[in-house]
Amino acid sequence: MQVTADTADKRSCQVTVTPAGSGELRSLTEEGLDRFALFVADWEPAEVRMLTSLLQKLEESKAAAAARQRPPPGRRWAGQTA
Repeated sequence: MQVTADTADKRSCQVTVTPAGSGELRSLTEEGLDRFALFVADWEPAEVRMLTSLLQKLEESKAAAAARQRPPPGRRWAGQTA
């Protein structure tokens, strides 16, 4: 990972994944997929599909709940008076 100052906005920085970081991400992804394959090695294909469907449904539910809990846009302090 490489971090550089944002010249247009001094309050922030830009983060870039380096080639070494990309390689590490690929390696970790492969390791995770291999482990998952071991976890479900004895499962029926229909069971793996059902798990996938339920996990997708869970992610959709989490996103919907987060959207409902999101504060309204704008600055909360802007409307406050002392």
